[in-house]
Amino acid sequence: MLQSGTAPSDRADTDRSSRSPSFEPDCPAERSGALSFGGFRVFPRERLLFDSGAPLRIGDRALDILIALIQRQGQIVSKCDLLEAVWPGLCVDEGTLRVHILALRRILGDGQGGRRFIVTIIGRGYAFVGRVAVKT
Repeated sequence: MLQSGTAPSDRADTDRSSRSPSFEPDCPAERSGALSFGGFRVFPRERLLFDSGAPLRIGDRALDILIALIQRQGQIVSKCDLLEAVWPGLCVDEGTLRVHILALRRILGDGQGGRRFIVTIIGRGYAFVGRVAVKT
């Protein structure tokens, strides 16, 4: 399946197919079906990511992080908030979050060719700075 990654932490997940991060229960993407940024399109309910129409392999945790950041586009999302949204009730260190953010940046080509979607706010968290459009 496209939404399943190969990272060990992803394989240990319970069924996450019906779960998005718990930031905004009434997120526009949850109502409309898709969010678009750059050449990418995210379908949170279906848990899919496409680049210019081509499906991308992305781990569940990386996708959860992306959805959580997009839901709060332009805002700083603290590391604690991301950890709780993506690993609710689990004790996970910030290093794990950094590894998944790095994987997400690679998948998005963040920082290459002038593309910038995710910025690190040192000591505070991360922000999604790409322009997001809701697609129906």
